[in-house]
Amino acid sequence: MIVRCSECGNSFSVAVPVEGDIVACPVCEADYEAFVRDGQVRLRAYVYEGVDPGEL
Repeated sequence: MIVRCSECGNSFSVAVPVEGDIVACPVCEADYEAFVRDGQVRLRAYVYEGVDPGEL
């Protein structure tokens, strides 16, 4: 399926995702969470949540 990056406007292809799959734009590397609504793949910005231990 073809989706569009909301950061840079690039259109790119993704395999049919499972709910919650993380996909990245190949141009700007923005991360998105994929979900299916009304038979269409939609993207929403993915925010990394979790403990960041910093550099070791």
